[in-house]
Amino acid sequence: ARKRERDGHYWSKSFADLPASVELPSKGPRPLQRSYRAGNANIVIDGELYRRLKKVSAKSSCTLFHFLLATFSAWVRRITEQHDVVVGVPIAGQLAANLQHIAGCERLAGHCSNIVPIRSEVSDTAKFVDFLADIKRKILEAWAHEGFTYGELVQKLHPPRDSSRVPFVSVTI
Repeated sequence: ARKRERDGHYWSKSFADLPASVELPSKGPRPLQRSYRAGNANIVIDGELYRRLKKVSAKSSCTLFHFLLATFSAWVRRITEQHDVVVGVPIAGQLAANLQHIAGCERLAGHCSNIVPIRSEVSDTAKFVDFLADIKRKILEAWAHEGFTYGELVQKLHPPRDSSRVPFVSVTI
């Protein structure tokens, strides 16, 4: 119970001031209701580029995932011109402790996942190496506080609701 409280406090503090929704460029106006249709891009990284990215990541004392999330977040910031960006990171499974308060969860079977919102605040003058270190720190903190789910965070913070989007996580990686 104390860990859940600490996890809840961490997330509440991280999102005490809610960021604006990410406004991605589009061909037309946003529909009034969510359609659940989304786009995606699959990018194939050849072996040589993969090795170079791994090497750069290692030199920066981070994982390839940290590096790619920082790069993606910086790109979202650039195309949206928003300085406070939240990227949702889907993770497989939820900790059993997260589900203990739900009646009947001991018989739970199926797909259990969570979205971890990683918030990045980027200034125009920030160096990428500093931004990368900040993203790495935020990812590690988020993983350390994964006992409080995205759904619980939304319930706790009561963000303004918009039927055309998910609260404060408009982009996922």
